[in-house]
Amino acid sequence: MKIGIIVPYYTPDQNTKQLFERCKASIDDRFEKIFVDSMKIGLGVSAARNHGLDIAARMDLDYITFLDADDTLEPNAYDQMLAAISEAPDAPLIQMNHSRMQPNGTAYVKF
Repeated sequence: MKIGIIVPYYTPDQNTKQLFERCKASIDDRFEKIFVDSMKIGLGVSAARNHGLDIAARMDLDYITFLDADDTLEPNAYDQMLAAISEAPDAPLIQMNHSRMQPNGTAYVKF
């Protein structure tokens, strides 16, 4: 199973650099990372996501997920996603829980 992770960003900043490092450290060869610099292609973040989808469509991927440069994942987030896919392999969509975080790192809204 191969999963594409599309990461749109606007100019590399500290969030993007940290995300690059987290991706290198926590994502194995089951994942294909697709980083799209929206500034280089002269488009906004939504268009950069769509550009990432165009790239992903030419790859041999089973699933696609999105990650923004300012997102933070729990260490086992992708393991949980893979477990959900294993439990429901015919599901057209897997949705993960998320929280909005305050600048100090505590959650103020959980979904």
